[in-house]
This record gives sequence, structure tokens and C-alpha cells, in this order.
Amino acid sequence: MLIGLACSPVLSDAHGERLALAAHQCTDWPALVNQLGPHRLGPLLHWQFRQYGIPSPPEIRRTLAGMYARQIPIAAAQQQALVEITRALDSEGISSVILKGGALAHTVYAEPALRPMEDLDILVRPTQLESARQVLQDLGFSAPPPHGRFERLMHQLPLALRKKDGVVVAVEIHRSVLNFALGGGPDFDHVRRPLYRYPVADAMAQTLHPTEFLHTQLRALRLLTDPFRALRLADLVGWAERMVDTIEWERYPGMVGSLEALNSVSAFSTPLCERLGLNPDPPQGPDPSRAHYRGWPLFPFADAEGGLGKHLARTLAPPDWWSRLVYGVPSGASLTAVRWLHHPANLISQGLRRLRLGPLNSRRFFRRRL
Repeated sequence: MLIGLACSPVLSDAHGERLALAAHQCTDWPALVNQLGPHRLGPLLHWQFRQYGIPSPPEIRRTLAGMYARQIPIAAAQQQALVEITRALDSEGISSVILKGGALAHTVYAEPALRPMEDLDILVRPTQLESARQVLQDLGFSAPPPHGRFERLMHQLPLALRKKDGVVVAVEIHRSVLNFALGGGPDFDHVRRPLYRYPVADAMAQTLHPTEFLHTQLRALRLLTDPFRALRLADLVGWAERMVDTIEWERYPGMVGSLEALNSVSAFSTPLCERLGLNPDPPQGPDPSRAHYRGWPLFPFADAEGGLGKHLARTLAPPDWWSRLVYGVPSGASLTAVRWLHHPANLISQGLRRLRLGPLNSRRFFRRRL
């Protein structure tokens, strides 16, 4: 329960009450701490406990404080790099859109250190990819060009790295918003306008239109090869809470079904529940760290636990909560279409797109990082 409730970077009375109750009822704090690392929720839970005044065992407080403290210099280095890169791109006449964590850390979270991220994702026009790579090189990044057919077909350039003051900052320059396996698009010229502008330190950056941002974040959950991290749920909750009056909910009706699934594990504020017509006190949903997709291709059949039959069932019939979250199905609606149409089509379409990256042997099929 605590993992789900930790997925809320925006404070509210309902969330605070549920989180305090869950903390009081927690009987296995070490197990919780072991989950926080992979799900990248340690700094956020530390901040929530402090804001709400929720007590926890002393050793747990020290551990959470350590997770938060270690993230501070990393977040500061990423913020500095983001400012440098956006200014340098602007000076070269290269327009850019900040994707995912680089935007969320400065719009949704109370401070960037609460939103750990592996890299900065920056979208530019496909015709300006090489110019953007040169900008990174000039800023001291090791930014290799794409080599071989595999990298040339990707939706982003190879990872660019820079180590400064002991902290490594990674950057990915994108040609399209979504992963290649999810169709790739849209590119810079086809993202929805107006873009959303936000401050980063003493500079300004821009990210996707609020409605498109939420829609693409939900679409990204359909990628079946990335390990599940509950921090992605916190991103969705936080964006919905912050942008509740800006998002055009009617444009993509499935977003409300996805948010309903989120509301069952992370208590939404009253204004968001009222706007979406959701129950402000829904039945408690499952632990999201256990109720996510565990089928193929995330786990190859050769590594399957419980035999071929069980793994096939996990692949074709994923958990109900995950299916409703990812495919936007409201709680009162049937999952039949997901089971027999949408989820199999997702598996097939990703497989066909990955075949374009070949040749890949059967062991590596679906296992390449995209």
C-alpha cells in the first residue's frame, strides 16, 4: 500500500490521511526500503513524511534521508546541464522540447531532487540532430554519432555523457517523442501547439502541451520491455494534479480510465476527483509494485518461472489493474477487448517494428534497449 501512496508529488488532505494510516500499519519497513530503490521513490517518500509529519522508525528515517541527500548533487548537475544545453541550442537557432523527467522535475515536484532520472531527454527537429549533437560536444559531452543500422533507426541519438565535479550527466537527443517500438511519433514539427513553457533556475524551457504530455506518458506505459518503476505513476499523478484545469480530458477519453486505476492506489485530491468524476474514497487497489506486467518480452520464455503455460498466461492475460491503467479501461467496463484485441495487437506491432532493427537472433529479439 505504501508504494502506491508514495506516488503523489502533490500534497492533499486525502493523500496525507491515507499515507499516515499506511505508515502506521506498516509491519515490514526493511522490505519497503528495498522496494524504494528500484522504484526511485525514496527521496519523494522522505519529503512526504516530512511535509505531513508522519513518524517512521529512526533507521528508516536515516535511510530515506540518505536517499534524498545523494540525489541533491545529481539533480543540481542535471539542472545546470539543462540550462546550458537549452541556451546553447537557442543560440544556434535550434528549437527544443524537454521530455519526461527534465520537464517533470521542474513543474510537478517541489524540488528537482525528488524526481530521480537517468538522463535528460530533448526533442529537436530530425534535420537538426547533427547540429544538436555538435552543441553537446562543444559543451564537453562525449556525444558519439549513430553507428550502424540499429542506431540509425532509433528514435534518439546514442547517449551523450559528461562528468563534472564527480557527477555524470547523460543526455538523449530525440528525433521523435515516443519509443521506436511504439511508433516513434510525433516529431518536433507535429507535436501539439502551444508548447508549455516553464522556468528552470534563471532560464526558460518548454515541454509538450499538457494534454499531449499526459497522453504520451500513458502511451509509454505500453512499452513491454522496460522494467516497471512506480516513479512513472508519480509522474502521471503529479501532472494530472498540477494541470487538472489545463488538460483537455475529453480529447482522449481513455485518460480518465487510466487515472481511475491510479486513484485506487494513490489518493487523488478532491479537485481532481471532482473534475474527472472519480470516487474520492475508492476501494484500495493492489500494490502496483506487484500488479504490473510480467510477461514476454519483458521476461523471455527461456527465463520464465512456473513453466511455459504460466508464462504464456502472464503474457496474454496481464493483471486487471495494469490492463485498466495502460489501456484506459474504466472500472465498470469489460476487459474483453483488451484481452483479445488491444493487448495482442500491441505485442504484434512491437514485434514487427523490432524486426526492422535486425538481424537479431531469437535470444535477443525484443531485448535490445529502445
